[in-house]
Amino acid sequence: MMKREACQYAIVRYSPFVETGEFANIGIVLFTPAINLFAFKLVEKRYARITNFFDDVNAKMFKAATSNLKEELLRIEKLVQSNQTHFRGEGNSLKNAIFDEVLRTRESIARYSEKRTVLTDDPKAKLEELFQYYVERNFATKEYRETILEKDVRRLLFQNHLIDKFSAGKIGNSEYEVPFPFVENYNNEVRKVIKPLNLTQSEPSKILEHGGKWEFRIRELKRRKTLPKKVLFTIEAPTESGHRTKAYKDVMMMLKELGVETAAHNDKEQILKFAAK
Repeated sequence: MMKREACQYAIVRYSPFVETGEFANIGIVLFTPAINLFAFKLVEKRYARITNFFDDVNAKMFKAATSNLKEELLRIEKLVQSNQTHFRGEGNSLKNAIFDEVLRTRESIARYSEKRTVLTDDPKAKLEELFQYYVERNFATKEYRETILEKDVRRLLFQNHLIDKFSAGKIGNSEYEVPFPFVENYNNEVRKVIKPLNLTQSEPSKILEHGGKWEFRIRELKRRKTLPKKVLFTIEAPTESGHRTKAYKDVMMMLKELGVETAAHNDKEQILKFAAK
């Protein structure tokens, strides 16, 4: 049985605006004093959710910031590796000093959470596990993610004084009905609906299955003549090219063929135009 070691770790936070204190988790740094291991992992792909959250930050700015941070952490990693013999013979206070210096609050867009401790027999595997949880949010199901997307749309409508036009409701009849988070009723008639849709699942088949579920629902409502004329899906799409993007485009084509309007989830102008007209 392998010996379990005490690892210290912290969450790397991207905080471009000191004034607001807002941040997004973008990585993990981990230090195992007993074996003098310093390791880290940062977001390198699928960063659209971060740049979407900060309206004034584009992809180029974010990539430059993370590139500079990566260089700094690689320097720390090499420093620890080159001084392994020196650190191994010293007390814990000296061993921890370098990690404390990394986490020290400074005027930078990269901040760190408080230092935390975890026991593990495989520090590198633990680093990956922590990254998946705190950054990739592997606990978040597609249903959970769509709850977040709904909150984004609700906030947008509220900020533009349109939220009172919409309420959650079910579309259909006694034989078949589908819940929608944003339904506009006028004179007891449904005028339009908005549905945020997450299409960033980890596998193309899962993207197609989730999109296909909504294609079936829309098709059934349309067949039963209970679908309102105006339907908008706000879509969160994969950020990289490849099979996942192909599956996303297939879902978009399905929806288009059914006469459903679509908008990128971060296209505020198009969403507001649909909601207001």
